Amino acid sequence: MSELKPCPFCGGEAKMRRFASGRIFNRITVYFAECCVCRCKTSVELDTKTAEEAWNRRAEECDLLC
Repeated sequence: MSELKPCPFCGGEAKMRRFASGRIFNRITVYFAECCVCRCKTSVELDTKTAEEAWNRRAEECDLLC
């Protein structure tokens, strides 16, 4: 995995997050990038590469949720 760029809003450090989504027997793991300072984040994705690409595209080009 390559490096996540700083947050486009506050300049804070970003981290890749993951969680299990769905019901007990039908869980899938999803990923999103999130700023450690302002908590801005991408939408959830099925893999880390897609979440990382969404984060690194910059605010005017991507679906960041703040």
